[in-house]
Amino acid sequence: MVKNILFIMIDQLRWDCLSCYGHPIVETPNIDRLAAKGVRFDNTYAQGASCGNSRASFYTGRHVRSHGATWNDWPFHLDEWTLADYLRPSGTNLVLLGKTHMKPDLEGMRRLGIDPASELGRYLSNAGFVAGEHDDGLHPEGPAGRYSKSDPAYNHYLRGAGFAGSNPGCSGPMPPRMKTAGSGRAFTWRMPIGRHGCRPNIRRRPT
Repeated sequence: MVKNILFIMIDQLRWDCLSCYGHPIVETPNIDRLAAKGVRFDNTYAQGASCGNSRASFYTGRHVRSHGATWNDWPFHLDEWTLADYLRPSGTNLVLLGKTHMKPDLEGMRRLGIDPASELGRYLSNAGFVAGEHDDGLHPEGPAGRYSKSDPAYNHYLRGAGFAGSNPGCSGPMPPRMKTAGSGRAFTWRMPIGRHGCRPNIRRRPT
């Protein structure tokens, strides 16, 4: 029987900003729960200096100089096998969601006569995964312009929950008071805005 596999890559998070690794202020209970049920690595190294090429190494299991994605918004080689390619024979439904910075190798597809809009082209443009919605970047626009021409479905969900703005996960105004699920207790939502857009609201543990 094929079991479900959930592979989570968290962007821009230092290992020592997790309470399961001993941070004295920041609380990360959900990540702590995952860590308690899984394996924690205390001596690991990222393959890339930016998020996109580091993800490409996760997808392919290869070094940055081997797979070719040496920086953000740079594709890895078309002939690289990915996690999806290795898992496909198991019959698993393979989905890639969220912030991926997966850029298709359009030059390689042109060289091989593959239409990026074809079924094979879409497959290769999604790191070998069959489905998924990308939401690349905390900010809707990057150095090359807007990351995606379509508004992510998650943004529609947030607006339906009362969050406003073109990037509702980060921009205000936020709902002033919300209720925690199942408790009926209300809390005040606070999202301090910094010069890079937003930063998490840090709660201090009781002393």
